[in-house]
Amino acid sequence: MSDASLKLNDYIELVAPTTMSVLIMGESGTGKEQVAKSIHEKSKRKGAPFVAVDCGAIPKEIASSAVPYTHLTLPTICSVYI
Repeated sequence: MSDASLKLNDYIELVAPTTMSVLIMGESGTGKEQVAKSIHEKSKRKGAPFVAVDCGAIPKEIASSAVPYTHLTLPTICSVYI
């Protein structure tokens, strides 16, 4: 495993047991949804449904009130895990 992968896994282990919101950003195809699924599977909410959100499909006016972190410039596809 690369150093970057090990560091990412450490972050996943750090946030998974918490109730904090997590924003996962990156280019298309970089594994954002897989990271979100990993967090979900290691969390206390693993029995609940996992929902991936395509932020590019949500109009900005709606997203600003419905999705946290939309004050940032979001990539076309992001995973929002709340």
